Amino acid sequence: MVLLLCAIANAWFAVQFWREFKPYFTEAWRRAMAGDTSTEGLPSTDSAGTLLLMMLIVTTAVWFAYEVPGSANTGQTFGKRLLGIKAMRVESEERLGFGRAFRRWGRLGLPTLLWYCWGVGFLLQAIDCLFILFDRPLNQALHDKAAGTVVVRVRGGRSRSLADAAQGGRHADPR
Repeated sequence: MVLLLCAIANAWFAVQFWREFKPYFTEAWRRAMAGDTSTEGLPSTDSAGTLLLMMLIVTTAVWFAYEVPGSANTGQTFGKRLLGIKAMRVESEERLGFGRAFRRWGRLGLPTLLWYCWGVGFLLQAIDCLFILFDRPLNQALHDKAAGTVVVRVRGGRSRSLADAAQGGRHADPR
């Protein structure tokens, strides 16, 4: 869902980026095919970097608007509902609330702005998400640890407490 929403929100910027970058790309490709490695006289791409940064800002804003309100209120986004999972507090079944949902999203979502810096943000996000492979017993990602949340499987539209889930409860499995 976020990818689709970001594609729609960034369509204008993407078209402008391609219009700015295409002459450079075409000439660089022509030279490469001719065996010419010089970079002198290549067309300018002055605003391409700014357009790319704007696309990252829009992507981050769309992801925030999609993730934080849904997580704060119900623990679920549209995608989580489809997958039958929910983000919950570790210590209780109360709703996450805005602050905790923002902390959860911020650890994973804000590094999107650093994709511009040679992919550093993507690396941070990958490490965050891969952390679930090593965390026991709750399989929490770093963004879950930062917010004090855990993702559980919801069965029958209802979730049980984390303690019940950890002890083999019928309605929720820690994920």
